[in-house]
Amino acid sequence: MQQRQVDFSRRVLPDLQKQMQNGDIIFRMGNDITSALFARINDEDQRFSHCGMLSFENNSWYVYHAIGGELNPDEAMWREPLEWFASPDESRRIGLFSTGIATADTKRMLTVVRGWYGLKLPFDMGFDLQTNDRMYCTEMVSKAIIIGRGSADWLKTSHRGGKIYIDTEDLSLYGGLKQKALWEY
Repeated sequence: MQQRQVDFSRRVLPDLQKQMQNGDIIFRMGNDITSALFARINDEDQRFSHCGMLSFENNSWYVYHAIGGELNPDEAMWREPLEWFASPDESRRIGLFSTGIATADTKRMLTVVRGWYGLKLPFDMGFDLQTNDRMYCTEMVSKAIIIGRGSADWLKTSHRGGKIYIDTEDLSLYGGLKQKALWEY
């Protein structure tokens, strides 16, 4: 584990920070069993289990993301330093994707995401796309991108067990995002 941390700190993090822009989407594949299960839900792209949105604030990079379970007992949306979100303690792979949204629209998108964070938007354990008072990670990112793009025409959803939801591949493969880079460590 020590070598993974050194590789991350010396190689991955500096390279990642050179390529990031406000509003980019960062995906990760977590190290735990829950992450493995979420990744397996994807039919084609099982590289990722979780995602969030990048924001540069006060000379630091943060990731806004929705997470539930034992890690987040109060279920409120997180604003986490990039170094923690992408750390080898939390993940073994990260991918950086661009939304292709213009700067003014990115600002509007991030304003909305920061507002959700300020409201302590709870995690949606029911994975219900029809509501906006609770959201899971890919739902939060998708709805923010819809605000930025002004359209949901690009949105693909998945269907399983009578449930309609958005998984990570709905964004990584079909969400109109452009992959900038991928790191494994």
